Amino acid sequence: MKHSQEPSCVSLVFGVLVGSDDFKTVQQLKDETRCNMNQVLAATHSLHKYKAVEVMISGGTTYWYATPETDTRQCHRDFRTPEAKPRKTRKSKRAAA
Repeated sequence: MKHSQEPSCVSLVFGVLVGSDDFKTVQQLKDETRCNMNQVLAATHSLHKYKAVEVMISGGTTYWYATPETDTRQCHRDFRTPEAKPRKTRKSKRAAA
């Protein structure tokens, strides 16, 4: 059984930022990539860690922009294979008590 692959959120976010050649907010990235907010935040912070994107905060709003010339990532994973069965989330000990 062969699993289908889909683009990773990191590659989608990076592609949108490089293609736009402009500043984007997290909400704009979420709307354009159709990833959820947690995935977009994780992708932007991961890309920022490897200097592929930079951040600017103005008036309480965070703007992201691509800097592909300073990208220090060693491995680029453009696709991911989604799990057939989602993993069960762990229940906290407080909720059980």
